[in-house]
Amino acid sequence: MEWLWHVNELDEALGRIEREEAHRLALRHRAGVVLLHDAQGRVFLTRRAASKQIFPSTYDTSASFHVTHGESYEESARREALEELGLENSLRTLGKFSHDDPPEHQFVTVFAMEHRDAPIVLDPTEAASGRFYTLAEAERIAGSEPCTPWLRPALRQLKMNTPRQRQSARALVVTPDRHVLLMSMAFPWLDKPIWIAPGGGLDPGESWEAAAIRELREETGFAAEVVGPVLWERALEIEHAGRTTRLHERYFLVRAERFEPSVAGHEAQERGWFRGFRWWPLAEIAEEEEIEEGRSLQSVITRALSQERLEFV
Repeated sequence: MEWLWHVNELDEALGRIEREEAHRLALRHRAGVVLLHDAQGRVFLTRRAASKQIFPSTYDTSASFHVTHGESYEESARREALEELGLENSLRTLGKFSHDDPPEHQFVTVFAMEHRDAPIVLDPTEAASGRFYTLAEAERIAGSEPCTPWLRPALRQLKMNTPRQRQSARALVVTPDRHVLLMSMAFPWLDKPIWIAPGGGLDPGESWEAAAIRELREETGFAAEVVGPVLWERALEIEHAGRTTRLHERYFLVRAERFEPSVAGHEAQERGWFRGFRWWPLAEIAEEEEIEEGRSLQSVITRALSQERLEFV
């Protein structure tokens, strides 16, 4: 006999209840899932054993369980991860949700566990198979294949707590009289507009150089045939709408005569954020607070101009 926590609509304990009775009477109880992920961000999904009483042969999280009466969510998660996956790695709590999908009426706490070197040993009474998928692949499976009702909300919790990785190429357009083209943007994750170099994210399969050329054309209308050397690289994190984005940026030198920038290639979102262009004197950008990393930009451009003795054509 398996005893579970009987809880109310606020997940407050009311006592204990036997699992079959909880299912039969549609009484709310506690449950949890473990999402095993690797260093590349892939998540381990299982196919439930055909012998499972509920949701047999469906896609599931790495491990799913009821919280045993007398145990905490985390205590049950640790025990189940060892029993169903053969792993004792540390757990990270991602969040909690409730769902009502007969016969289950439960609160589910989602735990993440990073896979290291230990082998995964599945319990054949629980899972027939399992493998790692990218988060995008896992989301497609959850949206198109038979799966447990807690898989999709659990993956949403993982996605919301997993930083997005984004590569961005930016162009430092410098004129012969040492002016630098910057654009003012009012990003929703900042409290005031900032001046930045034109640029943006790499498309799938696109090189850094090709992205810099494309983004410069789309954001300013200037068609550069080539971009110069990488003057600077940096990594930063952005927090917005409950998600963290980890940016890896490369700044390329572009030599050009002064031109009139155009916003014709801006997308709707960019148009909403855009505030204006300006050709900034190189000597001034270090002291302007609204220029993002002005001192760094001035330093790398000045060093490049000094070392290479650039000739503009």
